[in-house]
Amino acid sequence: MSDGAFAITLAKDTRELRDVGAAMDICVGRYASEVIDRKSTILILRNLENYSAVGCIEMRGKIVVQAKGANNKTLGNQERKFVINWLINKSLCIEPELYPM
Repeated sequence: MSDGAFAITLAKDTRELRDVGAAMDICVGRYASEVIDRKSTILILRNLENYSAVGCIEMRGKIVVQAKGANNKTLGNQERKFVINWLINKSLCIEPELYPM
């Protein structure tokens, strides 16, 4: 999904997942075996202006269990709104503590 400013993509392979993790200083690279075993799906939130990774989303089935920005910080307001709209559009669930109402 894309809105012209952001897009959600899959890593093409575990190397890209590790590279994104290293660039963002987050641990998604360690999830490679869980991704291979289909226990988790890691999605990359990209800024389309320069195609840089600005966040990662971990899913288990149809449930988002975490969505973090660089250095494991909370996503910015624009990124967060995009992810929430994506969740609604895809009829996905979210862990309540991730975005408390």
